[in-house]
Parts: sequence; structure tokens; C-alpha cells
Amino acid sequence: MPSIPRNAHSLTLAILCAATAHPGVATAETLVGPYPFAVGDKFVFDHTSTDTVQSGSGEPVVTTQTYTETTTILAAVKIAYPPSSGGTVTAYPFQTVASWSTADGKNSVKTIEYRNFVAGGGTTNYLDYGFNTVTDLAQPDGVTLHKSEVHYYGTPLILDELPQTSGASWVEPIVRTVVTDNYYITGTGDSNVLDSKEITSADGSYSESGMDTDVPFAIVQKSNGTGTETRGPSNSQEEWSFALPKSSADGDVIPVTVTFDGKTGVNEVPDWFPGGHAAPNPLTTQAMTDKGNVAVPAGCGKYAGKTARLLVLTYGQVAPVSGYTWNESDGFYVISKVGRVCLTVAYTRIGYDSKVTGKVVSTETYSSQEGMIKETVK
Repeated sequence: MPSIPRNAHSLTLAILCAATAHPGVATAETLVGPYPFAVGDKFVFDHTSTDTVQSGSGEPVVTTQTYTETTTILAAVKIAYPPSSGGTVTAYPFQTVASWSTADGKNSVKTIEYRNFVAGGGTTNYLDYGFNTVTDLAQPDGVTLHKSEVHYYGTPLILDELPQTSGASWVEPIVRTVVTDNYYITGTGDSNVLDSKEITSADGSYSESGMDTDVPFAIVQKSNGTGTETRGPSNSQEEWSFALPKSSADGDVIPVTVTFDGKTGVNEVPDWFPGGHAAPNPLTTQAMTDKGNVAVPAGCGKYAGKTARLLVLTYGQVAPVSGYTWNESDGFYVISKVGRVCLTVAYTRIGYDSKVTGKVVSTETYSSQEGMIKETVK
């Protein structure tokens, strides 16, 4: 889901001990609804993606990726959940590993998602409590970018509601805590660390802080679109304070107060919010809809053309302080006794100069497809 990762060290999802059954929580079933769910089940996918980024009036930069990834269901564990609550839940780690090579060297990624089924109220929810990811990306001149990320959902993400019902729809939780460490490690062992932590609330407000190429920063985004950003050490800090849009002779503007070196000024930034004037409320929305039975897209693995249940996740975000909009649609194609056989992801991220001009400064469009090519289930 949309961008907000962060650190896998002190805040990694804590594995406390071997799992025991909880009331209403699935244990080691071989099949729950359409989903294989036995420890040791393995699923192999082909991944292809295209990412196009255009900055200003420059030429678009297109990046394509192809690789194979393998997901394995591991033995159940207890994890600390909700975060910092002192409570625990039983979850099954879904471990996904992939590696691929480029002209710069070898790349790898390993992700562990924590999932389970919980029954109640006549339905069974397929839940995702959060995930952590470790990525190593080869860069030019022998540099490796090491990223470790952890996402906690404040309330679990609902991957599916069983029994499946065509037309069913549910709002997904926005609340999450994410932490990231980025290490740029050169061939001589030098490193440059970015640490940041972000907490996002159901109304789209969030706080984020950390280091960006050795420069401390902090962002506070309020639900009504106002907020602040600070950058630099305390003795030479620059601050931007974002107010609500107001009318002017030249149209709606967003007053941005800038403070630096004891001096203060105000930029009247042309209103760039979608629809104009006020920021949307809430700033972030996320929902899942059961679209019923459809054909798996062509080229999406061994089940292409077969009938599958389609679940569509839609995500929308406006970030007034950081200056971007994000709109995404993901398609999950599910076949009984096999589970998710195809995943499509498509998003557009538009960046704006939120501090001065209000103009578009970058546009990113991304699309990917993952199709199952092999499965080993019990």
C-alpha cells in the first residue's frame, strides 16, 4: 500500500513465543474458504512492473522490473498487537523472498506479513496485522541501498470477508505506525542513515520525523489540511506553517508562513488541492469491494483466463504539507483451493510545490502484475 514505511530494528513485530489457539482464531487449517492455509504451503509468482517518473518538463524516466518471488506460510507465532498495547495475537507469517540482477549488481527483498482468520458475527475475516521488509538494492559505483521497513496496522487490514458476497464493500483501516531505516553503504564501508517514524490516523492526519541525508526533519499534518514542516538543526532550523486556503483577488491561495534565521515571511501559494479551496475530509480513504466473478487477466500466470473472484482495493490520499496526491487501485484475483492467483497494482502520484508555486513538479505512474506460476499446497 501507499508510501509510509520505516525501521525494522527496535520496533520490529515482536515474536514472543509459539502460538496457542485463541477463541475465534483459525489454527492450522489446510483450507479456510477459498484460501490454502497450511504451514509449509508455497506459492510462486512472476512479477512484472513499469514505473514512469517525470520531473518538471524533463523527459520521463521509465523503469521496468521482472523477477520471480516465492511465498511460504510459516508456523504460527504470537506477535505484540496492537502496537505498544501489551497485548498479543496469534498470526501466521507469510514469508516472501525475491532476487534479481541489474547492470549494477544483485538485488533482493524479503517480506514477512502476519495474517490469520478471525470469526465473529456470522462472517470470518481474513486479516493482515502488519508486515516488515528488508531490501538490498545495488546502486551505481558499488553502492548498496539497504532498507528495512516495518508497518503496523492500528486495526487489522481486512483482506477478505467470508463467505464471499458479490457487491460487498468495507472500509479499510488507515491507522498505522511505520518506521524505516535506510542505509547507503559504499564499497569503503561509509554509511548515510535516514531514520524516520510516521503515525497515520484514521482521518489522514499524521506525524513524521527523522533524518534526511543527515538533516533532521519533522512533519505534522492535521486532518483539516493545515500543518507544519521543519528542517535543519535547532540552531539553524527552517520552518513552514501551512494555513487553510483563503480567497484573494487572484483566486484561492494557501498562506504558508516561512521562518528562518529569525525572519518570517508569508508565501501565498495558489490553491492546488483537488476540487479547489479546502482539502478533502478525510485526507485519506481506503476501501475494499467484492466485484464478483471475472476472468483472470491475460498473461497473469498459469490461471490467466480462468474464472476468479475479484476484490478491488482503492486508496486515495492528499498530503497538503508534503505536497502530493496519491490514487491507487489494486486487484486481487482469488480462486477456490488456490487462493490469490493474480495481483494487479496501479497508482498515480502527483507532486506539487506546496511551499511556493503550487505547480506540479513531478508525476509518477506505476503498474504491476503478479501471476501465480506454481503452488504446493496440502
